[in-house]
Amino acid sequence: MTYTFVFRIRQVYFDQIVEGKKRTEYRKKSRFWMSRVAKIANKAGVFISPTRIVFPENPPLGLFLCHHATHRREILEIRSIDTPTNFSVQGKTDVNTPTCFAFVLGDVQE
Repeated sequence: MTYTFVFRIRQVYFDQIVEGKKRTEYRKKSRFWMSRVAKIANKAGVFISPTRIVFPENPPLGLFLCHHATHRREILEIRSIDTPTNFSVQGKTDVNTPTCFAFVLGDVQE
C-alpha cells in the first residue's frame, strides 16, 4: 500500500520541485502534520532516531498541487529539524514554529 502526503504549494516552489531543484519540502509542526507523519511513519517507516524516519521500501508519495497542476515524488525520509533561518519572508510566515518537518524528496512518480 502506498501512503500519500498532499502538499498545496505556490507556483514558484512547484516549478522548482518539478525541475528537481527543490529537494526538501518543509511543514510546520502543527497538529495536522504531526498526526499525518505519525500515522504513516508507524505503518511504513523505520525510525533511525526520534527525529528521523526513513522509508527503505515502498516510500510514501508526495503529491504536490498548484492550481490545476499536480506532480508526484517519492518521500525518502522525514526529519524533525530546527526551522531554517534562511526562509523567505513568506516561508517564515508559513513555518512559524521553532521546529518543523523536512520531507526529503526522491524520484518522480508517474
